[in-house]
Amino acid sequence: MTLPERTGVRLEDYLALPETNLPMELIDGEIIEMATPDALHQDVTLNCALLLRQLVKAAGQTHQNR
Repeated sequence: MTLPERTGVRLEDYLALPETNLPMELIDGEIIEMATPDALHQDVTLNCALLLRQLVKAAGQTHQNR
């Protein structure tokens, strides 16, 4: 019994592609273009990061006062 020939893009071929600003992934031999985040997504991400930063700073100050 012979296995079917595997088709698709190999890692070596993917890495040899010219660089681009489009986010792409190689998944199971297929190049998948990922959607770029829109302005709302970036805004939400930034706000979450700022809130997390405040929490970490507050926790560090509480921990230092013990």
